[in-house]
Amino acid sequence: MSLPQLGTQERYAGRPFLRLVDAYLLQCIGHLAEPQAASICQMAPRLAVTFGSSETQWERIVEQQLGYSPEVAGEIQALWAGYQEQSERQGVPADPAVFVYRFVADNVAGT
Repeated sequence: MSLPQLGTQERYAGRPFLRLVDAYLLQCIGHLAEPQAASICQMAPRLAVTFGSSETQWERIVEQQLGYSPEVAGEIQALWAGYQEQSERQGVPADPAVFVYRFVADNVAGT
């Protein structure tokens, strides 16, 4: 099975919120590129208006839309650590994009 690459038009076609979900997951595991993080931070006020949120941080807005509590970030980090250990046992590098793709497929409705 070929995984669409994160950031490609194919992955996000008809699913603009998925771009934010992917960024959120990458942020949780420490792999969101700084330029992307800065860009999304600047969008936070518009995201709050779009989603009718009183939150000011984009991460909280995404959590709110997904029905997640802020504590879920720690759970995602723990899953990432487990994924890294499993990858190491298999002798392959842990790929943040594969982790994000699988997490979304398994845990985010409508994807």
